[in-house]
Amino acid sequence: MMRWIFLTLLMACAYLQYQIWFDPDGRTRNIELKNQILVQTERNQKLQERNHLMHEKIMALRYDPTALEFAARKQLGMVHPDETLYSFPLEPE
Repeated sequence: MMRWIFLTLLMACAYLQYQIWFDPDGRTRNIELKNQILVQTERNQKLQERNHLMHEKIMALRYDPTALEFAARKQLGMVHPDETLYSFPLEPE
């Protein structure tokens, strides 16, 4: 009787060890998922930093008239009515 219990427990243990080490959802998959989590965590951190910078720019454009004027001049090429804009080409024609 004791021999059958021992053999049954040994077979169960061998089956569980097989599942842990050699099954596609075992240890190998666990390591792959941990690596994917690390990559995704780094990506999320970079995106959070980018979002923070974008939020700062938005707040500056909303509440700082100087920042708004700078953005309008740089991106849209806007000038004041009493200013003259001189544009120099980078390459001679």
